[in-house]
Amino acid sequence: MSLAEEREDGPGAAPTADESEGDAWRAWYVAGGVLAGGYIALIALFWGAAAAAVEVWYDSATFNHGFLILPLCGWLAWTRRQRLLGLAPRPNFWGLAPMAVLAFVWYAGELMGLLLIQQFALIGMIQTLTFTVIGWRATRAMAFPLFYLLFAVPFGDFMIAPLQDFTAVFVVEGLRLVGIPVFLDGIFISIPNGNFEVAEACAGVRFLIATIALGTLFADITYRSWWRRAAFMLLALAVPIVANGLRAFGIVIIAHLTDNEVAVGVDHIVYGWVFFAFVTFILLAVGMTFREHFALSERRGALVAAPPGARHGTRAAVAGLAALVLAAVAPAHAWRSEAAAPVARTAVPAPDIAAPWRPVDRYEGTWQPVFPGADSRLLATYRSPQARVHLFVAYFSRQREDAELVGYENRLLPDDSPWMRAGSGRTVARIDGRKIGIGYTRARGRGTARLIWHWYWVNDRFVGRDLDAKIQQAAARLLRGAPQAAAIAVATDYYDSQEEAAATLQAFLDSLAPLGPALAAAGTR
Repeated sequence: MSLAEEREDGPGAAPTADESEGDAWRAWYVAGGVLAGGYIALIALFWGAAAAAVEVWYDSATFNHGFLILPLCGWLAWTRRQRLLGLAPRPNFWGLAPMAVLAFVWYAGELMGLLLIQQFALIGMIQTLTFTVIGWRATRAMAFPLFYLLFAVPFGDFMIAPLQDFTAVFVVEGLRLVGIPVFLDGIFISIPNGNFEVAEACAGVRFLIATIALGTLFADITYRSWWRRAAFMLLALAVPIVANGLRAFGIVIIAHLTDNEVAVGVDHIVYGWVFFAFVTFILLAVGMTFREHFALSERRGALVAAPPGARHGTRAAVAGLAALVLAAVAPAHAWRSEAAAPVARTAVPAPDIAAPWRPVDRYEGTWQPVFPGADSRLLATYRSPQARVHLFVAYFSRQREDAELVGYENRLLPDDSPWMRAGSGRTVARIDGRKIGIGYTRARGRGTARLIWHWYWVNDRFVGRDLDAKIQQAAARLLRGAPQAAAIAVATDYYDSQEEAAATLQAFLDSLAPLGPALAAAGTR
């Protein structure tokens, strides 16, 4: 063997392409193992948030697409594997700072009982763990699959009521444009030969959320330039909203022209699905008209040799473990601080009231709000010579999982109720002598309408918004304030004047004995 040959093959020789590729695979085997173990650990630590998301995927047709998100993210990551092989995983300990912040965000969500905050925090921790273990360059190569994980969070139900209202107005304006007489009461539409309701299923939220998820995936696959992606995403946002309005308008028109023989019942559902499928096809077809032509290897990154001497193993394991320890502090503290006192099952007595009002011995009504986690409920009826008012209280001696003051399952108007929401908004009421902003809901029943005022009592004070109630709940838990809370609503019927109904409710509250002290005393019984 010559001296030149010995130098070429000796210990200091540069690695061959095959050796570099082998080093890349070994580095990614170690980093992948650390990430897989870390993901499993995060799911176990925050099982409540993860399991709640899967439950919503299963129970709600709006979020059935959630089952596809994780496989899609895996496929998107797999399409980028060649580019990753050219980047050695380089653990970045700067990721520990956002991990600590996200753990605090999760804990804030736990204090406020907001699963959405906890679920977004969990996704953020998965993304941050990835960055901490593989570093900035590799994470940037995986940016879209990591971002797409956000669609696993069942988020968007808050849009139902606004989209119901928008769709109702859209239909009415369309009917007026074609000369059909129409009357609108909230989400109820009346024309000469029929009455229609823009129900929750007709709001178009399911179609909107699914289209945004699909549009985001389509934009990543089809475009490289940011302006094309932005333009298509604007289409994916606007088209479902307008299309749903056109669909509802079409249903009413078809029913009008056929004297309600077509576009009702099963015809309504079939027409909706066919229409949405057609709109989705048109949206994607329009998007293809300004697509960019490029090879997949150009889009994902071609295979190149990994940098020689890429370190792997110890740093990745240490970085992943440190990130998990920081994440685990939040649930450990939450478990430790969870109150161990037994839940009180105290009944809330009907408050006293001054003349001319008087309590009725038995509840007179069909209105049955649903608050399944409440420790006790009160439904009482009060009468005056001119009016009748119903009082509802859902009382929580201590908020906990599945027993929350503000939650998705809590409904003032449940699905099987004879009363249906016609409209909602904000107003001001005087409660226990103090003016506060509260929510109101207008409902329609058989031949009459009902006005409902609703608000919360939490941390020994009244608040009118869901978010304010959550903030006060967190403050009570952090500062060891009063654990009791209650959801309160009063309702009265009316035929013509909503303002007269509002005056009746205010007169009732002015005559009612102070609610705050009565609710506080209920927790000591």
